[in-house]
Amino acid sequence: MKKRIKVLALGYLPKWRGGLQQTGLATGIFDLHNTVNEINQDIEVVIAATDVFQEEIRVDNTRVLGWSKSLIVKHALKNIHRVAYFAWKNLKYRKFAPVFRFWDDLAKQIFLDYAIEKEKPDIIHLHGCIYALYYDTIWQKEIPKVLRIHGLNGFNETYSIMLQCREIEKQITSYPFKWVTFLTRSNQEEWMIHYGHFPCSTYFFLNGYNQNIFKLPGQAVEKKYDLLEIAGVSDNKGQLRVMQALKKMNDEGTTLSYLIIGGGDESYISQLKKYALENNLDVTWKSYVAQPDLPQYVHASNYFIMPSVTEGFGKVFVESLACGTPVILPKSLPIAKEDGLLSEQNALLLEDESVEGIYKGLKMLKQYKFDPILVAETVSAISWQAIAKEYATLYRQII
Repeated sequence: MKKRIKVLALGYLPKWRGGLQQTGLATGIFDLHNTVNEINQDIEVVIAATDVFQEEIRVDNTRVLGWSKSLIVKHALKNIHRVAYFAWKNLKYRKFAPVFRFWDDLAKQIFLDYAIEKEKPDIIHLHGCIYALYYDTIWQKEIPKVLRIHGLNGFNETYSIMLQCREIEKQITSYPFKWVTFLTRSNQEEWMIHYGHFPCSTYFFLNGYNQNIFKLPGQAVEKKYDLLEIAGVSDNKGQLRVMQALKKMNDEGTTLSYLIIGGGDESYISQLKKYALENNLDVTWKSYVAQPDLPQYVHASNYFIMPSVTEGFGKVFVESLACGTPVILPKSLPIAKEDGLLSEQNALLLEDESVEGIYKGLKMLKQYKFDPILVAETVSAISWQAIAKEYATLYRQII
């Protein structure tokens, strides 16, 4: 009988799955691995979640390992020599990457070491550039390691820690992973331009969507909102710029309603609410909605808008399209550069993310007619089911 492949993935969980995160990144990490478990009998992915504080839970098809202070201390005392090695490496990392948090990352490295000893995986799957640095501190050198990169930040001038990110990205490019995957082809190409090639094969797999949750409504739904945005509230995501464009529309006699779902800095959100009130804008706020409840708001909206300055991918765009709701975004974002994904059939591409760019785009909406069925069809090939099959194939090639 063929051996079952065990993969240990280091990451975290979305809030509605028992973790602390409210990001699309966390949902993507879980949904990818959970779907691999769902559709493959010969592969088990166990997630070591750094934001779960029970030693083990089961979420859908996936076993999730968590941690506690006592667990970390107990494992550290049993493996003092390893902890000393981790600490020495962390001091080296701090010299070129101050963003690397010594004690926090030391605890996570001890947790990963514990999870490796407990599960004895055939493959270790790391997510993101900080966790990629852990490659160098994993004690069990013989276990193959793979990496999924969720964005390229070392040349992103909107990031205050851009130079630190650059040093980290440069460092991990030399690590001999078995393979590395990116979210988009443009991410993959830009990485090679800036840092050169990894000493392994690289691939790109778009972020998918949960087809059990995001789909066309079973019946007609009343459209309550003209625009919907699901994102953390920040200058990068552009909620204020949308409202400034809506003010210009208001001044011309056209009122569009706008629903914002997302949390963030409370003082910043208060400023935005004050702006909306002072300018008589039709804005509705929801700080958090669990993923299974999001489609009701997507279905009730005419368009999904997110004029981000930068994105690794923007999974919410794909989820909206799967629900039959067209999207509005700057043409500079990586997802807009993917061949055959966005077109006049499912999207309005803005010239840029500025207030003027958003305003001009909203003025053009009356020229577009979108068929929800055709909108949803454009992403039918990138559900997590399809992408999980690709990952399963790569896992099998290692073992």
